[in-house]
Amino acid sequence: MKNKGFTLIELILAIGIFSLVLLMAYPAINFTLKSQNLVLDEFNLQSDMRRAAQLVNSQVRNATAIFTLKEENFNHNDLREGWSYFTVGEDRSEIVHYLWAKDSTTGRYKHFKIPVVEKKDNIIYNLYFRKEEGEGNLINFTLEGYLQNNPKQKVVINTQLEALNSLQVVDRGDDFSFATVIAYRDDERPTPEINIIEETTDLVAITMVLDVSGSMAWDMWGRNANYPNRRIDILKEEAKKLIENFSTMENLYISLIPFSTSANNPGNFYRPADPQQKQILINQINGLIAFGGTNTGDGMRRAYYQLKNFNHLNTGRNISNYMILLVDGNPTFSSVIPQNDSVRIRQWPGYNNYWSTRTQNFQNPNHFLLADGNVDENVFLRVTNSRSRSGGQIYVRSTSNFSNNHSFTDSPGWVSEPLWNIVPFQIYGNQIIGTGMLEPEINVDNNMKYVEHVAENLIVNGGLDIETFVIGFSAVRNEIDRSKRIAELCGGSYYEAGDAIELEVVFEEIINIIIREQWHIFGP
Repeated sequence: MKNKGFTLIELILAIGIFSLVLLMAYPAINFTLKSQNLVLDEFNLQSDMRRAAQLVNSQVRNATAIFTLKEENFNHNDLREGWSYFTVGEDRSEIVHYLWAKDSTTGRYKHFKIPVVEKKDNIIYNLYFRKEEGEGNLINFTLEGYLQNNPKQKVVINTQLEALNSLQVVDRGDDFSFATVIAYRDDERPTPEINIIEETTDLVAITMVLDVSGSMAWDMWGRNANYPNRRIDILKEEAKKLIENFSTMENLYISLIPFSTSANNPGNFYRPADPQQKQILINQINGLIAFGGTNTGDGMRRAYYQLKNFNHLNTGRNISNYMILLVDGNPTFSSVIPQNDSVRIRQWPGYNNYWSTRTQNFQNPNHFLLADGNVDENVFLRVTNSRSRSGGQIYVRSTSNFSNNHSFTDSPGWVSEPLWNIVPFQIYGNQIIGTGMLEPEINVDNNMKYVEHVAENLIVNGGLDIETFVIGFSAVRNEIDRSKRIAELCGGSYYEAGDAIELEVVFEEIINIIIREQWHIFGP
């Protein structure tokens, strides 16, 4: 009996048939394995994305302020202090949390970059935030993940974020470009606590009280100068930069209040975020002219009433009030209430009586002007002139300014004074007192009394809670040696700027302070 077995040919045929079957089955097997891997990858991706959504929701729900930002308005390398962020990474391969927290090593706060969904090969993420109108503190949140080469096959998570404790939720995206970043803070609410009715409820009002006295036509060292080296030129350029920086901030309003002999005709409040209103402010700055004396108290008085009137017009809103006061010299004039013996309305009995009445104003605070409104700036100057008769003196009148176009007269109502009747040099008007000079120092001392009176009764105790920044703008220290005292009287902060660069730095510091204090309005 013969043993049967496989011949070599049969074995080769069997192997060939098996290989053919295996080759035909491989696509199905491979597809099954790939499908399982894709399902597994999709499951893992969905899990990661859901965890990310939960983390964002848990952080945001207790935030005190939330702002969403467009991608073009966000810089991964320029994060604002005090704010934390959720967004996609720079190459969109991860979702990151920039957490503002204290460094346990240094004890200082900084931003920590924490991956929420870590990088995976060929996975790209999109993140979108949108607040629907009328939804209060609800934000629609969309998170997408997909293979880099297959954007049509996406894993999409749609959810809503509810900011339970937020003062307000501001969406800076629009229909053409959704926000891709959410910024939040979790520090305490500002005090007193505010009930936000709408995004525009909180306002910031800033008065810029700018010295435009005659010394502003000098250079920073007090020497005669021409454009662009005069103090007034430097102030104009830096003030326009300040307006430009403020133009990025909604709900902020500015009133320009130039002052010299007086602060007559202060500017209305304008919102620099509005291009047309910003241009009005720029035009006002361009129109500043250096002329006259330094009535610092009058600038402060008008600033107070500008803020008071603005608050009255916006009753029901929470308004933060600021005064930026820039001076290049010590006060040389003061404003007083009108006098019955005023040359404007008189048949007055004589110069000596007028002199006596006005000097008493420095001694009696009740004569200092605290009420709102323009002052009568017409002035009378006692001088010696070649037209004097019999060794006497005549008086000149300037009806609008201190130009050379004075009128000389000894007609009724204008008196001459004999030389032996010694009367100190003085400039007077119906509501202006002071010499307009830094010397003798008693004049500065006297006019500081008016500054003190305005600071105490209006700026500090006028009920507006005005935060004040005082800038001494001169490279000559003795010209501004009273400026720090003015800041102290107002309970404010004091800065010195001796050139354009220093003034720019001071303005930037003031901007940063206002932004930090008003984070619930301006956001990151």
